[in-house]
Amino acid sequence: MAPIGPSSLQITVSGLAITEMHERMPRTWYKSIFINGREVFSYRDELHPETTYYFQLDELVWLRGEEAAPFALGVYGRDEERLQADLPDLELPLFSAKARVLRERLQVLGYGEPMMHGVFDVLRQIHVDTWTGVTGGADEDDLEQVMSYQEYAFEDWVGDVKEHIRLKRTGKGALNDVGYLPSLGPLHLFESMDERLVMAVILLSVEDDADVWVEASELAESRWLDDDAEHDEDVGTAAINGEHGIVPAIVITEGTFDAFVLSNALALLRPHLKPYIRFLDYDMGNEGGASAAVRMLKSFAAAGIANRIVALFDNDSAAYEAVIALDQVRLPKNYRVAHYPDLEWARAYPTFGPQGNTVMDVNRLAGSVELYLGTDVLADDNGRLRPVQWKGYMGKVKSYQGELVDKAIVQRAFRDKLKLAHANPEVVASQDWADIELILDHLLRELSTV
Repeated sequence: MAPIGPSSLQITVSGLAITEMHERMPRTWYKSIFINGREVFSYRDELHPETTYYFQLDELVWLRGEEAAPFALGVYGRDEERLQADLPDLELPLFSAKARVLRERLQVLGYGEPMMHGVFDVLRQIHVDTWTGVTGGADEDDLEQVMSYQEYAFEDWVGDVKEHIRLKRTGKGALNDVGYLPSLGPLHLFESMDERLVMAVILLSVEDDADVWVEASELAESRWLDDDAEHDEDVGTAAINGEHGIVPAIVITEGTFDAFVLSNALALLRPHLKPYIRFLDYDMGNEGGASAAVRMLKSFAAAGIANRIVALFDNDSAAYEAVIALDQVRLPKNYRVAHYPDLEWARAYPTFGPQGNTVMDVNRLAGSVELYLGTDVLADDNGRLRPVQWKGYMGKVKSYQGELVDKAIVQRAFRDKLKLAHANPEVVASQDWADIELILDHLLRELSTV
């Protein structure tokens, strides 16, 4: 596995290499998160195994000497003299990935804005209650501070966090009262929170292609990163057990081809998310169709399946009619029901039926997965989009069901397109994946709320 980062000073990750370094590794007192080499968050060094839930082992690198020095804040603080003296032997383990990769993984894991907002509200109230208990409301200045926190809106706090991170990245962040550890600023509210939540908040203000580094000495010291440690490579580097355990999200679709399209598209376009999402395997004998997906969702709920689950339906009349059956069902809070998103260009799509040939909006009427496979697949030999044919009337939603003609030809063309993309990844940029990307973005948004 090729590690990410400055190649000249990296050591291949292996049980032997890590074991040999345990004794030489400096003791870290604070753990830090860096954006493009600048510290943006530090807290007391404790074991945070949640780091391994949103990083993969091939994103772990060992830096030495000058390359490691910018990331040694938790070891040396501002003691430049001691750092320079130890520089020849300095070795630090860090996880590194692009901001977009981590942001999307955290979305899939449920660390989206709803969770941030909810946790902020709780922590703000705890802060107010604690401060009130300490002061007893005796001092007018104290009361003013309490009131300012009581009225501190989440949106204002996010704005303050973004400004704080901006200053940190310019090297202008203030020090805290210890004198050598950078200030947490508005992030002090989240100081003791799950690292995934802290990272999700930080990434609100970071561009997609920024390099994110997390110092990982405490994980190496506790042998979490050894090759023989208990890891489940399907979900980050972390073992799936105990109270810190997680399991992949499950996506229920309407059938075999939907699952085939989305799982392969995820592997091709968002490979960093593949271990975190499972599409229901219809090859195991499960029937397909919108009604079957509804029954599957109900059976999962009745069986108490605890995974985070999204039932992702077509954007057509049959699917909207089928999900009506869920109106009277109280689904668990970790379940979501969604449809493929509307397509702007599908608001004027060729159709035919009893009334003849008509160009009309086929969103929510004929939006099966085939409609999202790309215009390079939907077009016939003459470059014309294959039309939608109107079928039966769906009484509960009072609309006709539309179906793309030559569906088998379209599916075969997509398989060829996918095969070509896997064989030569450079052609992906010239292929039309825009609408599949819309579905994946939509799925991430749904998972971020679970």
